[in-house]
Amino acid sequence: MELMVEHTTYTLKAGESFVIPNGSLHAVHAVRHFKMILSMIRG
Repeated sequence: MELMVEHTTYTLKAGESFVIPNGSLHAVHAVRHFKMILSMIRG
């Protein structure tokens, strides 16, 4: 999976996690079929 946050691309592998800062521009690109869990925490 490729994750772009604030114009920087990160490649994530199975089992890895990533925290996207509040208010950041972001996009997800599926290189191949995958499943993910999205958790949003609001304070």
